[in-house]
Amino acid sequence: MNMKNRLRNPMAVVTRKTGLSAHVIRAWEKRYGAVSPVRTQGNHRMYSDEDVERLILLKRVVASGRSIGRIARLSTHELSELVNPAIDRDAGTRRSSEHAAPDMSVHDCLEACADAVDRLDPASLADTLHRCSINHGHIRVIEEVIDPLMSDIGNRWSSGRIRVLHEHMASAVIRTFLGNLMGSLDVSDSAPQVVSTTPAGERHEIGAITATVAAAIEGWKALYLGPNLPAEEIIRASDLSHALAVILSVTMAPEQGRILSEIRKLRTYLKADVPVLIGGRITDRQRKLIEQPGIIWIESIEELRQKLHLIQSGRFPSMNEESTQ
Repeated sequence: MNMKNRLRNPMAVVTRKTGLSAHVIRAWEKRYGAVSPVRTQGNHRMYSDEDVERLILLKRVVASGRSIGRIARLSTHELSELVNPAIDRDAGTRRSSEHAAPDMSVHDCLEACADAVDRLDPASLADTLHRCSINHGHIRVIEEVIDPLMSDIGNRWSSGRIRVLHEHMASAVIRTFLGNLMGSLDVSDSAPQVVSTTPAGERHEIGAITATVAAAIEGWKALYLGPNLPAEEIIRASDLSHALAVILSVTMAPEQGRILSEIRKLRTYLKADVPVLIGGRITDRQRKLIEQPGIIWIESIEELRQKLHLIQSGRFPSMNEESTQ
């Protein structure tokens, strides 16, 4: 069989055959050299049948409890031996609790993550996020696991059902997970730019990091500036990077007055055609205090993705258009 016939699987076909997301496949290729697709003249990846077979085997071995970094360079024959049922049975005593992980629903992943937080088990939390990402894709993990998990943690901490140490542990693990995910994404240099941060007075950054990764998955060059940044610096970063939008994450505690002032200042002096997309834990009363054209409230990661799509396509209303509606 010649090379042309063997290299006949574009990314869309590979994701369907393997059940892996395109982002995971690119990460395994870029960071671990798991497969080596050929590039077309249009710079699109094309995978051979052997590549597809390797990816399927890699997914099964990772799901059984092994690290992708340890197995990515194994031969296809060696991977096949690792997924042999007889070998799996012999290894069952070492990983008896992990065989069910590949079949976990997103809801099960969320429950497992919440349980890991309650038990102060960072390794289990990180492992569950990793497995869920492989089986269900990055966006679903962000939208249906991380976002509701952090919201639940915030509510339970506010009501005294868990301690602040639980929130700090979960934030540390999720920050690392999202950072690794961000590093695995392959975003074009010509992609539209967005700036993400939290305003001065707001030190909780997980929402901003999550939004940054979601924007990058959508194909944006997402510049994350860290938390607690003054309006003047956000404006400067937006100007220097030619950003089409600014994303803020807020909780309005404990420095509500300062945060509101910073958001007003940002909206006043930021370029009029650059919308400010704000998400996080905020009350209707707080929202009304700074409602004005050019500030868009975001209720979910899905809504953020929709708004970014409208901005990129040029169909997002300007401040002048908003004020006349």
